[in-house]
Amino acid sequence: MSVSAHALSPSPRMWDPFQELLAKASEEVAELRQQAACVERRRHTEVEEMRNLVKELKAERELVIGKMRYEFEELVHSQMQPIMKAVKAMRDSEKGDCEAQAAQIARVKQEMLGLKEHLVKVQCSWTTAASTCIGVAEELMDPTPSPSRAKSAKPSE
Repeated sequence: MSVSAHALSPSPRMWDPFQELLAKASEEVAELRQQAACVERRRHTEVEEMRNLVKELKAERELVIGKMRYEFEELVHSQMQPIMKAVKAMRDSEKGDCEAQAAQIARVKQEMLGLKEHLVKVQCSWTTAASTCIGVAEELMDPTPSPSRAKSAKPSE
């Protein structure tokens, strides 16, 4: 039995299906790479937008805090002025009744104690508000995801 040389040689069309499959796979890989690059650019843009937003929010918060400080100082000054006038008036009028002066001094002391208590409460509230704002800003500025954010950002399968 002799087999001809032509029958043993592979025909050029025998590899056509494999070449077509390889070409399609190459095209798909190129398309996937383009899609990945597009997604990466989009994510980079989103990150930059978020950073800019955080910067704007931080600047806005600083302006609000500055305004609140100014208003607080004005409020304290306006409330302290009548007390200071009352104290000055008491010093100027030493010829008054001892009991009346003692009552007035006690009243001024009570007002001063009340004001001190209120100032301490305002300071505590101020500290709490500032630390909360700073904590939120730091969380937003932190590029490493926390475990709770990573779980919530992970899509469900």
